[in-house]
Amino acid sequence: MHDDEVVLMDIPKFYKLFRQLPGAFKKLLKKGKQVVLRLKWPLYGTKQGAHHWYEELKRILELLGFKVSIADKATFYKVDSNRFLILAATMDDFTIITNSRALSTETKAQLNQHFELVDLSNIN
Repeated sequence: MHDDEVVLMDIPKFYKLFRQLPGAFKKLLKKGKQVVLRLKWPLYGTKQGAHHWYEELKRILELLGFKVSIADKATFYKVDSNRFLILAATMDDFTIITNSRALSTETKAQLNQHFELVDLSNIN
């Protein structure tokens, strides 16, 4: 999230069931005021969260030599002499298609330096 970006949200409906509201919030609510929260970073599942995740993923993949597919912005590809790797991203899941197991292993190791990955092995 950029420093100049502001994301506001209402207090979740069931917040009071699990957490105690700060005293200042209680006073404002008693006066009939609406209380909103300013987020320090976008929440997972929000439009802003998805956008920021994509921007960060794109930045990292471009650093690693990937290009964004013209056909689908969530598909990235890398061609290295006679080897290729296609990475399709669905939020926080990746599918890798390649003709080189070495390139796949290399790419996973590079990504693991930036993100915490769990390798679920081959698709079946």
